[in-house]
Amino acid sequence: MSLLSIENLTKDYSTGGKTFSALHGVSLYVNGNECVGLIGESGSGKSTIANIVAGRVSATGGTVTYDGSLLTGKRVERSARNTMQMVFQSPTDSFSPRMRLGKGIREGLRYLSDLPKSEQEALVEETMRRVGLPIEYKSKHVTEISGGEAQRAAIARAVLIRPKLLICDEITSALDAEVQEQLIELLKELKREMGMAFLFISHDIRLVRSFCDRVYVMREGVIVEQGGVRSLFEHPEEDYTRRLIEASYLQDAECEG
Repeated sequence: MSLLSIENLTKDYSTGGKTFSALHGVSLYVNGNECVGLIGESGSGKSTIANIVAGRVSATGGTVTYDGSLLTGKRVERSARNTMQMVFQSPTDSFSPRMRLGKGIREGLRYLSDLPKSEQEALVEETMRRVGLPIEYKSKHVTEISGGEAQRAAIARAVLIRPKLLICDEITSALDAEVQEQLIELLKELKREMGMAFLFISHDIRLVRSFCDRVYVMREGVIVEQGGVRSLFEHPEEDYTRRLIEASYLQDAECEG
């Protein structure tokens, strides 16, 4: 059984008396210790899927099952998402600019609040070291460190409870290429150490190819193609996928130039 299973997921929004469909019968799955990429143009529905899985947005129809528990419908078990975490594009979505970083990271232990404070602090410091952050950063604010360091702090907060699934929503898009590569290497290391599964959402095909095992391609709320990363990127069947790949190569060439 898959760790995460999405079946016929739909999401409609109503604005100004009109209904807009963001998702049209999307189905995908993520196995344990697997990294699944989700790519597509802006507005294709990628983040909507992530937010539904994480419980930030409700679905209009379809089902989401995680670790044997149903996450959609009226009888959702609140504790079902306790072993799932999400990292956002902007670290400010994870940290208050007024909160010191150590306290912000420790909030990742909200499901393990019965741990003695001394053990919580030790776990925070151990995790900061694991993601490459100096311990003295505990007293800093997120606005006092670089974007890459802030994203490492957000990852530390997310992996503090050793989740089974980590959802990454465009977490490298605001960073330069060198820092992007460093973060991907960190995620690979955490995956090896903790055995986590990933739903990795990105418009950067180069990073998806480097990190993911399988990939789904989205367009206008629909999965248009899926497959193993190597086979899909080397032999895409859909013109839309080919255009995404060509645009990615063109962007890389312009950056190198």
